[in-house]
Amino acid sequence: MRSPVLSILLLFCCVALASGSDKSALRKAKAAASQAKAATGQATATAGQATAALNQKTTRIDAAVQNSAPDVKTKINAIQAPASNVVPVNVTIIDSEQRRQLAEAVRSVAVEAERKERFYSRLSLVLIFVSAGLALAGSLAAFMAKNKTAGIISLIVAAVVGLSNAYPVTPLAEFYADLKSQAKAVLADCMLANPYTETLYVADLAQYKLLLLAELNRPAVGKYENPAHGLSEDLKSVSIAAKNADTAKAASNEIVGFAHANRPTQ
Repeated sequence: MRSPVLSILLLFCCVALASGSDKSALRKAKAAASQAKAATGQATATAGQATAALNQKTTRIDAAVQNSAPDVKTKINAIQAPASNVVPVNVTIIDSEQRRQLAEAVRSVAVEAERKERFYSRLSLVLIFVSAGLALAGSLAAFMAKNKTAGIISLIVAAVVGLSNAYPVTPLAEFYADLKSQAKAVLADCMLANPYTETLYVADLAQYKLLLLAELNRPAVGKYENPAHGLSEDLKSVSIAAKNADTAKAASNEIVGFAHANRPTQ
């Protein structure tokens, strides 16, 4: 009788151990699922915060556009707007035609800025050479005792120098050189980014708006400060916000996918 009793006891012990092992494994699986759920929530929240930061910047830029000149609004309205005014939390890919349209618009800003940079640079050089030539001619006239001629030339020199100082020819050349560089940087982002998501499209469109708005504040008579320095910071801020948002979205999607793939079975 001992042998069957011992066998039954051993069988019960094995069953108990197996049941305890299964419960322990289930507890561990539930703990892992709870951690994954917490990580998913945190990743989703981070993606939402990063997206909200970009939305805040684009909203501020759109408000500035509403107060801008009609020609600026016309250029912006020619570009296909995003599907939603709010950047989506999920990663969405933009089609090539929409991307090409925006790239061409940014390229036109770069080309126009380069043309104006060349014009004002040449005008600045012309004014310098004209001033120097007239100053030399006036000195020669005075040396040859042609005082009347020398006086007239001196007045012309003073007028040319005064005009070049009053009208910001050199600051305009510097401004358009900076605008050209910034536009080419935005164009590179627009053309080379892969994959090209809706977040990046929204950011590039916002940067295109900033480029157009910057030209409205170009140097003028009595206003010689180059606004392109502040433009560089604004463009970089939007670009970084977009990259942060896309990175957070990708991480969130990956964590969510991992959590779903490793859910414990009851």
